[in-house]
Amino acid sequence: MKTVKNMLLIMGVGVLSSCSHDLDRNNVRSNSGISSAITSSNITQSNNTRTNKTSKTNKNAIKLTPLLRFDVSKYIIEIAKEKTDDWMNRKSSIPAVSMSQPTKKQDTTDYPKIIKDEFETTANFKNKVSDQVQLKKEKMQFLELEYQKELEQYKKIVKEYELNTQEEKNQRLARKKTVYTDYVIESIESILGVPAVKDLTYNADLSVFSATLYSKLSNFRKDILINVPIEIAPEFKENAAYLLPDVEFQINTNDDSVFIFKMSVVFRGNVYPAKVINQKAFSLR
Repeated sequence: MKTVKNMLLIMGVGVLSSCSHDLDRNNVRSNSGISSAITSSNITQSNNTRTNKTSKTNKNAIKLTPLLRFDVSKYIIEIAKEKTDDWMNRKSSIPAVSMSQPTKKQDTTDYPKIIKDEFETTANFKNKVSDQVQLKKEKMQFLELEYQKELEQYKKIVKEYELNTQEEKNQRLARKKTVYTDYVIESIESILGVPAVKDLTYNADLSVFSATLYSKLSNFRKDILINVPIEIAPEFKENAAYLLPDVEFQINTNDDSVFIFKMSVVFRGNVYPAKVINQKAFSLR
């Protein structure tokens, strides 16, 4: 299997949240309740996916927080790559050329054998032979003309087929990043599941909750801080089970690591900024 690094150099990865999300019906369909999106300086979502923010990883300007362990990250990337390759190499939707390549036709006419009669002049005999030769020549010319017409038609059909298949290939190449994006999202959603928040402890002086961001399907855990005004803090903690974390992440192209790029927590329609405390990175190489 090819190395993961080469594939990641041009890709970014996106968002994990608790909202619903429908993937492109031609690509993937999510079975979980998470909303996800890929972010990259040069990648956009397909029409059937949610539009998301884009961002470029800058090692010197941004501190990124790792989301996944090495083995889980590699699994997600490899599965997405394999599915994308299958999508790229799937059977063409262009009908195959049904016309067989024409072949040169042979004159199958049963010409009578010309024999000089005893009472026939030589000149007359030669005229009959000459007439038959001319007839054969005209028949071969006709067959050649028919062959060239069929060959021209065949070449036209083949050319049209080649143009259509190339156009299909170009369209697939144009959508490859979006399709890859959708498959990464599907893999993340199926492996990590719906994110949730627990173990909330409030610091009234800083107006900040310390809490644990975790996955309901895996052993993923991260210590986080959530900025919440003191007047809403008691109600916020009381309804911890209903908090909706929205996690945006991406692949750092400098070292092929998966990071939490940005996150927030949604409560009763309001968005509260949050961040991950642990800054340790896990490489995919």
